[in-house]
Amino acid sequence: LGDSFFHMHFLPTLFLLLLFHRFYALAITYPLLGLLIIPLLYLNISFGTWLSATIKDPELLQYAMRFIKVLTYSGYGFFAYSLCGIWRRGIDRGLASPMFGLVVFLIAAAFLTKLIYAYQTGVSGTFIVRRDFIFYGHFLLPCLLLTAFMCSQYMAWPDQLSRWSRYSFGMYLMHPMVIDLLEVQLIHVELSPGWYVFVKYSVVAAVTLALAVIVAGLKPIAWTIGLGPAPFTQEYSRAPGTSESNVTLPTTR
Repeated sequence: LGDSFFHMHFLPTLFLLLLFHRFYALAITYPLLGLLIIPLLYLNISFGTWLSATIKDPELLQYAMRFIKVLTYSGYGFFAYSLCGIWRRGIDRGLASPMFGLVVFLIAAAFLTKLIYAYQTGVSGTFIVRRDFIFYGHFLLPCLLLTAFMCSQYMAWPDQLSRWSRYSFGMYLMHPMVIDLLEVQLIHVELSPGWYVFVKYSVVAAVTLALAVIVAGLKPIAWTIGLGPAPFTQEYSRAPGTSESNVTLPTTR
């Protein structure tokens, strides 16, 4: 189950979520299934609260909570595939602009709940359990961000943004390792909480981006971050390397 960071907990959960692909595919045809994310998140907090109060064995509780997370986080799959279905059908330029504004408004409201949570955490000096609107604001924010990007497809995004964004999955995979190494270096360094957060964000972001670029250029391991063909495949044997020219970039409308 992992015990270093929640990121490491989520990786095996993410792989298990892929097993529901055939269910998610229904949302491509019926995009309204994307709204399943809301009742499934409600089940998440309801089941999680009940399990925490009922199961006393800590190891059994961990496995039960993982089962509930896989079951309820499947809502993100339905939502993502529903966006895919909408994207394939196409969004009218005249509709995309006001939709983008509406989603940005909802993002601001959701982000406000995160600021409230950050304030409560800072005052209490410990992490608190997200509940009610703070819970939904936090867990629905990724859905809103994806929707905002889809609605902004007609904007003049720079090509360089697409080129650099391909490293984001590698950054996601490797940043917990970099955080661990950085915290070892900072364990005896006196920093205020504000500076501590700033140093972690800036250093970890820069180092993990550099690592992603390096890994992407190494043919034997580039596939581990989705930027090269997997070994023992025909594509791998034909690929001369993993330079930028060999990586297919996403197309935009």
